[in-house]
Amino acid sequence: MTPSDASTPGEFRDPRLRIFMNLQAFGDMPQSAGGLLAIRNAGYDGVQFTAPLDRARVDEAQALGLGVCGSGRVNAPAEAAPLAKEAREAGLECLTLHVGWGTENDDAAAALIDSVLAASAQHAIPLYPETHRATIFQDLWRTVQFLRRFPALEFNGDFSHWYTGAEMVYGGFENKMEFFRPVLGRIGFLHGRIGNPGCMQVDIGDGSPAHRPYVAHFRALRKP
Repeated sequence: MTPSDASTPGEFRDPRLRIFMNLQAFGDMPQSAGGLLAIRNAGYDGVQFTAPLDRARVDEAQALGLGVCGSGRVNAPAEAAPLAKEAREAGLECLTLHVGWGTENDDAAAALIDSVLAASAQHAIPLYPETHRATIFQDLWRTVQFLRRFPALEFNGDFSHWYTGAEMVYGGFENKMEFFRPVLGRIGFLHGRIGNPGCMQVDIGDGSPAHRPYVAHFRALRKP
């Protein structure tokens, strides 16, 4: 993932690719006191917390020198600012957001986007809506239209949802990637999962694309 400087939303100031561990990957596994230390010692730059935010764990991660970011969901415009405020006060660098359910009309979706952009500016923290299923950005075409209308948007590119859900190889992967190239220019954060045409998260073996063409496709999506 590549979070922007939290004091300047919309400005990407650190050219490094920083790798964070999403703590949701551990599911319901019990978290030992040394868990965050093990993550740091494994070479990760930080961790991503999921809602509800555990402030004690955030403080623990920061004390270890780990970067911290978070995630959340905005179902109504009034929910964006409190999320941003809490994250900023906790010292998080940014949030990735599931915005809406994907059934909203354009006016309702626009109100959600307005609220996210306003909350980001008000609380000086980057908020990255995700290209995630069951959100207003689940669809390639609609996301491109919203970006034209709201050019300040920046996204968390969780492209496994589009790759599988939009069947990106059907009709030509390159054609579809060219269509949403403007979105690729507005990515401030990446989720690392890789999918194939039938499953949103798959084993990629040694990472060779020889028998897994979808690996090459994701490399293209993530190319600077």
